[in-house]
Amino acid sequence: MIHQGRTRAHLVDSAESVIRSGASSLDDHRSAWPTITSCPGKVVAGVHLDLDDHTAGVWTSATLRGALRNEGHGWPGWHWSNWEDRSAEQARRVAGALTVPEADLAEGLRALAAEFDKHQDVDSATESASLLLAFTDLLLAGARESGLQAHAHTDNAFTHRPMDLTGEEKTLVHTAIAGLMTSSGERGQRDTGNRQ
Repeated sequence: MIHQGRTRAHLVDSAESVIRSGASSLDDHRSAWPTITSCPGKVVAGVHLDLDDHTAGVWTSATLRGALRNEGHGWPGWHWSNWEDRSAEQARRVAGALTVPEADLAEGLRALAAEFDKHQDVDSATESASLLLAFTDLLLAGARESGLQAHAHTDNAFTHRPMDLTGEEKTLVHTAIAGLMTSSGERGQRDTGNRQ
């Protein structure tokens, strides 16, 4: 948060809660939010509030579930930017006021591999979603062939089709992740060796 030219970092519940609370609650929240100079662990989201020029930015490695759709109601006169998952944008703006731990690439790749495997498990809900998507594709193709315009709204629940991957495709993903883990480990060893 920037106020009267001074940058301070606070620990908050979530980026969404800050957005949904609105500008009118900032004074109450500022006194309740603990001030920090370093992050205790992995950071997955953040909000940058510049009280001097009424601009704000938000980033997250998850989804905002539409929190920014109605920010105009709670933040009159403010301009909001969505930095998506670009945490570096906020880190640049708070340089010197907050130390953020370096991301552990190997840990992230291990988590990615585990999540990939988890999403390959086909249960009745996954199978139903995949069948629904296949049927939707057929309807859209039929509409286009008939000269009609059609649009299907999809959200995150319907954008993944794990059962469509072949065994070969799954193996390729695992090979790619393992290759990245190996190269990141070698890079880390080189960096450590350079520091000694």
